[in-house]
Amino acid sequence: MYRQEKINPIFNFLNFIIQMIILIGIFSAIKNIVNNPQINFNFFIDLKKPSIPLALIVTLIQTLQLLPKKETPKWIYLFLGFIAVVLVSLPSILVLYWLFSMLIYFIETLIFKKIKPID
Repeated sequence: MYRQEKINPIFNFLNFIIQMIILIGIFSAIKNIVNNPQINFNFFIDLKKPSIPLALIVTLIQTLQLLPKKETPKWIYLFLGFIAVVLVSLPSILVLYWLFSMLIYFIETLIFKKIKPID
């Protein structure tokens, strides 16, 4: 089937590899911050606490990605409301990771659509 559609199965791992690189980078940065208490990030949000603005930004981006061009089923709006409630209660670092994952997925989708357009 992969040969018939001219798809390389290795490309499926691209998203996973990029996410792991970002996750390792975030982990290393947080580990360095914990080991060096003199570092001060007053200009940045506290990543240990929930962040409503960050959760709303992620929900908005997710909504824009999920909405099809045609009529949207009503269950999608319920699902997006559920996502917003969950994101508001999560620590900001997880919401930030989800945001970066969505952005990488979006860029990856754009690249693959240019390589092989959908008929």
